[in-house]
Amino acid sequence: MRSLAIFLVGLTGHCAGIQFNTTDPNVRSWRYDSANTSSLAAQSATISGSSYLAATRFILNIKRWGVRSQITQCQLYIGNQLAACQAPIINDGTFSIAVNSFVAGDFSEATGLTGNGLTKFINTGGATPTATDNAHVSVYIRVSSGANSTGIGSTDTANTTLLSPNLLGTTYGALWANVPGNRTATTDSSGVGYYNLSRTATNSLIIYKNGASFDTSTNPAGSKNNAGVYVHAFNNNGLDSSWSSSTFAFYSVGGGLTVTQELNLWKAVQRLQITMGRSVGSTAL
Repeated sequence: MRSLAIFLVGLTGHCAGIQFNTTDPNVRSWRYDSANTSSLAAQSATISGSSYLAATRFILNIKRWGVRSQITQCQLYIGNQLAACQAPIINDGTFSIAVNSFVAGDFSEATGLTGNGLTKFINTGGATPTATDNAHVSVYIRVSSGANSTGIGSTDTANTTLLSPNLLGTTYGALWANVPGNRTATTDSSGVGYYNLSRTATNSLIIYKNGASFDTSTNPAGSKNNAGVYVHAFNNNGLDSSWSSSTFAFYSVGGGLTVTQELNLWKAVQRLQITMGRSVGSTAL
C-alpha cells in the first residue's frame, strides 16, 4: 500500500495538500511532436528522462516567474545528439535552425557545444530581438577562448545586435548602435558565465553577468536590426564571421527584461546548468 501511495504522489504531484507540476505541454511537444519542426523528434534527436525533467523545470520556472513572454527563441543545449542543437525549446517564430559545420564530437550535454573559431555557428533562421526598446539577447559560456569573436549577433548594415563576452579581454554589447558612446564595453578577462544584454528604453541598455548589472549605456541609439542573429559567430548581413571557439550551454533571444525579470531568468538558467552538472559560478540558488 505504501508503494502504491508513493507512486500516486509521483504521478499526480500531490502530497500533504501541496500541489506541484512536473509536466508542461510545450515541453512535451518539443520532445515528442514530429509535426513540430523545432522538436527533438523532428530532428531525430533523443533525450534522457532526467534531462527532459530538467528542461520541464526550466520552462515551468520562466513561466511562473513572468519571463516566458519575453523569450522568442531559446536553446538549452541538451539532448543525446548534435541534432538536438537544431531543436530550440522555444521557437515562437517557427524558424528553421541550422547547425553549420559542427560535428558530433563538438557537442555533449555534459559540456555544451564548442566551436572552432573558423567556420562553425548556429543560424537561428531569422530570430531577432523583439523591438527597438524591447530587446534582449543572452548566452551562457562555460569555457571562453578570449579571441576576436562574437557570442551572438548580427547586422543589417544600418543597425547591430552584438553580445561578445571577453573579446580580447573586453565584453561588448550593442542594441543597435555599435560605436563608442552607444554600446557597452567592459574589461572582462574571464568571459564565462551567463551574459544578458537588455534594452528597455531609449536611455537604458544594460549588460548583466551572472544576474548582476555589469555595464550600462544611457544612449544606446539606433533602431531595431532586422537581420537574424547567429550564435557562436556574427551574421554580417548574411555572411558568417567572427566565429567563436568558446563552449556554449544556453542562448536566448527576445524582448527587453526588467531587473527582476533578468534576475529570474538567470536563476532559471543557472538552476538548469547546476542540474546538468555544467554550471559556472554560484550553486547556492
